[in-house]
Amino acid sequence: MDTDQDRDIDRGYAWVVLFAATFSNFITGMLVYSPGVFNTAILEEVEHDLSRTSWIGSTLVGTITMLGPVAGVFTNRFGCKVATCTGGMLVLIGMSAASFIKSVNGLLLTNGILTGLGACLAVNAAGTIPGYYFKKRLPISFGVSTAGTAMGLFAGGPLVAILLQTYSLSGAFLIFGGIASNFCVAGSLMRPRREAALEATITEQPRLPVRSALY
Repeated sequence: MDTDQDRDIDRGYAWVVLFAATFSNFITGMLVYSPGVFNTAILEEVEHDLSRTSWIGSTLVGTITMLGPVAGVFTNRFGCKVATCTGGMLVLIGMSAASFIKSVNGLLLTNGILTGLGACLAVNAAGTIPGYYFKKRLPISFGVSTAGTAMGLFAGGPLVAILLQTYSLSGAFLIFGGIASNFCVAGSLMRPRREAALEATITEQPRLPVRSALY
């Protein structure tokens, strides 16, 4: 007979969590691929020195990868849902601020470090949460969620190119930040399994008959 702890293992809500992790990785893939396309517009509108503008994309990708231990500590402390939603808000703030900045140093801070930190939190949570919901299908769940990153790599470049052509650099940053803020949507679906199981256990406990104080 299934226990409350095993109810969502490899089935049920586990597939919702897998979709959320895959979607989160999809957004991360778009973010990782976007700097090369954004750099062409930055060269035209902000700075004509390629060696300086290339630091913006390098800082973004470097922050995503180098701050992995920090994201791991944060996720372990606050959970995957909070980490992903926090990451979405940081990405939105970083890219929205970048839309108003016309200097390389400012873009390094906003589109580089702040956005990179948000994406780092999200990708760490997306790589962690399948382990809470899958056992027999754990390898394939990680494979599916990782495939989301590849799909994002394919979609990111053309999307940014269209945004730049239609809305220029500032508008593209702002809209892309809004798209990336959907990390929060993915995070809202990442229900902590242990807490959910505990709530179900408390709710479904059989009610004992009330006895008189004389007994």
